[in-house]
Amino acid sequence: MQSPRPTSPPTRLRVRLLLAVGSVLVITGLVIGLYVVYALVLTGRETAAVQSELREAWAAADAEGIEPSGAGETGDDLDAGDDAGVALLEAHPEDGSASPLGDEPLVVVSGTTYEELKRGPGHYPHSAAPGEDGNVAVAGHRTTYGAPFFDLDALAAGDRLDLTDQEGERHHYEVREQRVVQPHDTWVVGDDPLDLDAPTLTLTTCHPRFSAAERLVVFAELVDAEEP
Repeated sequence: MQSPRPTSPPTRLRVRLLLAVGSVLVITGLVIGLYVVYALVLTGRETAAVQSELREAWAAADAEGIEPSGAGETGDDLDAGDDAGVALLEAHPEDGSASPLGDEPLVVVSGTTYEELKRGPGHYPHSAAPGEDGNVAVAGHRTTYGAPFFDLDALAAGDRLDLTDQEGERHHYEVREQRVVQPHDTWVVGDDPLDLDAPTLTLTTCHPRFSAAERLVVFAELVDAEEP
């Protein structure tokens, strides 16, 4: 009976190849890890700082009795500039639980470009202003740059959304429903997406979390307004 042939030791070339592949995998893992930290943590800190500046600018404008500017400058430095925002957005769940939009009011900035959404939720330029007839449409990030709409799915029918405009008037909207739609479904930011024949507020964000495959949309109807 012939004895099995002994296996030959790995060649130097094979060892070098394995070491090279291993090094590439380790470096790739580190790069991915650093990017995740940047995307989920550092961008959030940057946006939080800008939102804080925007709230201060809003409060200062309100104290001086002037209208905050909704235009402002945008850029990689996320400078708040002279922009005090378009409106303040707050959520008040019907059951009295914590707001899924956070403890502080979100300052809605003008525009929905990538750079503008770095600074906070953005108002679709051609949609209605708070309290006006039509649809006030607002977009926001779900997982990066402060993730203002991270828990948007927690909003349910009957919950209240408040928009305070530049004149200090607070407009109360009541959530009617939420839907998951495709990115090309632009009808959700149209004038009357639910055919309610009433002023509405629409909030949009990516869905599911950590993906942009679909869009999560919350629709609300204007029910009341509170004078400043």
